[in-house]
Amino acid sequence: MTNYVCKNYPKFDDDCDALFKKCNSLKEDIENFKIALIDDILNNNGRIPHKIVHVNKLKAKLPVFKVKRFRCASIPKGNRSGFRIIFAYDQSLSLIYFIEVYYKKNDKTDMNRKRAIEACEFICKQ
Repeated sequence: MTNYVCKNYPKFDDDCDALFKKCNSLKEDIENFKIALIDDILNNNGRIPHKIVHVNKLKAKLPVFKVKRFRCASIPKGNRSGFRIIFAYDQSLSLIYFIEVYYKKNDKTDMNRKRAIEACEFICKQ
């Protein structure tokens, strides 16, 4: 059995802190999501579950994924809370690298593609 490691890009933690006012259970919900994601990957032979969207046309060195259905316990809308989580996945290193979290219902309606590319380059340099 492979041991997967979850790491956060430094700006990811800043995003969480900024959104904590909107959803005070966000940090705990993200930790629960990480556990569930690793469990799903282990049960899926190292592949990302099909419900998580691969970000296409992104010239990053690693595959980047967007979670569109994320449940926030503080918001009573189930998995349609409006939060999005962006992460990179390096199967060879068993690494899941969380890049960005944002609230879709704010002015920002899409991920920061430049940040995703920078984060992938940062991972590959290590």
